[in-house]
Amino acid sequence: MKKFFQKVSLFFKTFFSKVAKFFTEEGPEILRFLNAVKAVVDNPALSLAVAASKNQIDDLILFELRRWLGRAVDIMEIKLECGAKPTLEQKITCFVEHLRNCPPEIRNALYHKTASIIAREKAREQGVKLTTSEVDTLIQLEYSKLKANGNDK
Repeated sequence: MKKFFQKVSLFFKTFFSKVAKFFTEEGPEILRFLNAVKAVVDNPALSLAVAASKNQIDDLILFELRRWLGRAVDIMEIKLECGAKPTLEQKITCFVEHLRNCPPEIRNALYHKTASIIAREKAREQGVKLTTSEVDTLIQLEYSKLKANGNDK
């Protein structure tokens, strides 16, 4: 039994050390960006750029995260017409409209899934090897931190 707990302990140490840097840098940015998307979904008069500035996201990061959101829309295959849109702006607009038409529970699930996909794809591009379940767990932990601090809208 002692060996089992040692293996479990080693797994967690290895797991958290290999991803700590990635999620310390990327996790909060991804979730702040998705909070900006939530604000746009909740308020049609608001633009993504304005919502992002309220969430303290600089222009370079906003540009990069918009690109990742476009990739996430493609991966999730949300409404085939969204993925088929020719420009990133049209994909994002379609995604926002799709979210507005979803019930709140589905909308929240899509925010979480989108955050996980963006994090997983960014990690893959940076050479950080994570499984889908590892990314989902880490994103959920980041959401929990946000909620505990009262920063999740």
